[in-house]
Amino acid sequence: MQSGREGSSPSLSTKSRISCMKIARNRRKDNLNELMVFLQNSKLEITSSNYMQIALWYNGYIVRKANTGKDKKSNTYQKRLKHSYQRSLRVVQLYCYINNIANNLGYVYIISNPAFPGWFKIGAAKDAETRLNTYQTYSPFRDYVLEYYTLVDKYELKEKEILSSFSHRNNEWVYAPIEEIIACVA
Repeated sequence: MQSGREGSSPSLSTKSRISCMKIARNRRKDNLNELMVFLQNSKLEITSSNYMQIALWYNGYIVRKANTGKDKKSNTYQKRLKHSYQRSLRVVQLYCYINNIANNLGYVYIISNPAFPGWFKIGAAKDAETRLNTYQTYSPFRDYVLEYYTLVDKYELKEKEILSSFSHRNNEWVYAPIEEIIACVA
């Protein structure tokens, strides 16, 4: 999970440039290489029907690799498994994007704008940061803030489920304390 507080590329289209930038950030290229080594060593292949299972196996692999000799039932080990799961999903999502493998991985996100105090937009997108940039074009002050986002499977369905849990809303905008909204999204 990420908090604002706390994808073979054909041509150099905008989508491709964004993907190239994201591969370079946050060790994504290293993580992608590590996933490919894991797949090769495990004799596995990611498909549109097994990407979530691969993400789970890959997550266990990276946590075991970083915590050799640790008790797998300990609280610390379990916390590391949970924490690294978002990284595993991001790497699998990027691998699927680059290799044109269909998947339902995407972000459910929360954004705010100081012009609408107490109101938060709950949305879903393949890429939360890129989606935020499209919102910025609607505001002359570029003042939308990505408050929170998390990568999930079936992201559009998850967004609808979350939105339906709030009674005080206007389409995708919800009036509620941010902590309550994050608790529903997380």
